[in-house]
Amino acid sequence: APFASPETLFVSPGPVDQFVAGGSSFARIVEKDHYSIRRVEPGGRFREVLRCAGLRRCSLLSSPKSGELLLTGDVGGDLERLLRLDPDGSLHTLHQDPDGVSDLANVVLDPLSGEAVLASYRSVGPADYAVAAAGRGEVAAIRSQLPKGHAFGLTVGRTFWLVAETGDRLQHPRWHLFEPHTRRLRSILSSRREQPRGR
Repeated sequence: APFASPETLFVSPGPVDQFVAGGSSFARIVEKDHYSIRRVEPGGRFREVLRCAGLRRCSLLSSPKSGELLLTGDVGGDLERLLRLDPDGSLHTLHQDPDGVSDLANVVLDPLSGEAVLASYRSVGPADYAVAAAGRGEVAAIRSQLPKGHAFGLTVGRTFWLVAETGDRLQHPRWHLFEPHTRRLRSILSSRREQPRGR
């Protein structure tokens, strides 16, 4: 089959260093002294929806719904957290460190919906939280089946979640498959050896 002709989505007024598409398309444009977050409007026009000036951080994640943007940043606060920008331009905090001491370290997205599943923070110890109420049971089930104090990362799939377990005594991650419908965690690969205590 012949290849389709490329289509120009937009012509940027400046360098684009991040772009997400989904419900809507958004670009982060590098300006002289700030980042400009712009939504791509019909016809390839841009509309600035957020400005991250000075040392403020903002990083695009996904656009789950029309006009909506998920991002991480410290706009309007001191710590980096998970944010949602609504179509009307209002900015909401979806998740932040409950202890109020750590920046957001990682966000896991559902690959189909673009919605945030897990928010992770790293300070004295690992802290991983379900973003939405619907995922709290699954995250609690994973945590309950891992040793206390171990952190985990997720790759979310349709049927299984891939879980990477890490800890201070593990040289390499232990890998598990998690079945959300049964909440069973099954080990598939282990680290080659554990670090002995006291070293």
